[in-house]
Amino acid sequence: MKRSIVIIIISFCCGLFINAQDAPGSSDHSLFPRMKGFKLLEYDVREPATHMFYDEEGNEMIISGKMLFYYYESDADLSVAKILSSFTARGKELGARMCAHDGDKLCMIVQQNDVEVWADLSAGDFYYTLRIMEKAEINQEVTPESIGNDLTGKGETILYLRFDYRGATIQPYSVPAVEALAEVLKANPSMKIEIEGHTDNEGREYDNKLISQDRANAVGIELIRLGIARERLAASGMGSAMPAASNETAAGRAQNRRIVIKVIK
Repeated sequence: MKRSIVIIIISFCCGLFINAQDAPGSSDHSLFPRMKGFKLLEYDVREPATHMFYDEEGNEMIISGKMLFYYYESDADLSVAKILSSFTARGKELGARMCAHDGDKLCMIVQQNDVEVWADLSAGDFYYTLRIMEKAEINQEVTPESIGNDLTGKGETILYLRFDYRGATIQPYSVPAVEALAEVLKANPSMKIEIEGHTDNEGREYDNKLISQDRANAVGIELIRLGIARERLAASGMGSAMPAASNETAAGRAQNRRIVIKVIK
């Protein structure tokens, strides 16, 4: 009888030990390591995938790309506030743009090299779930020589510029590309160009059309600031009407978010 009790106790303890281990094949996301004392019990990766997030203004946004799902659990009874506070601090370290914060939820957007990372956290008193969407971007390096060769040889060039999310402010990362374009125009004073803005198909087409126009205008304004005459420039927004690749994949959508510079003949 005693032996049976011992076996039951050992089996129960072993079961607890097994259940406390991380899910097979799982690992923390490089940007969001787990909180101390938590185990990663559920883990899933899907691509392509879509998920609804909230932007900075609280608007619903359907984001697509590579999605990673994490479910963490702890034996400790931590408050929701403490979990949210920990991730808020991590977001500040990463320079994240914070999204809607509603009770037990937190969302943030992080630009990491050529990937835009959306993170959605839901917390309980002893657990939290983390959904992360990695939205691909094209990391492009251009020079006046490469732009000049394209414009004089093919009559057009493509710039994968970074703008604020759903906005038209050129991010610092992309300013050198516009400066390189300005150098080419200064070296070819008779050249006139058309600046075309293009988007992927996320969101409403009406909004995409406006955004693409605003982004084309922003490039033109920056060129004028750099000394290019306004009459040498034209700008148009094409929205998602002229995709360069399939919108079914994150990589394809990244190719579609572009600025096309065409020589006006």
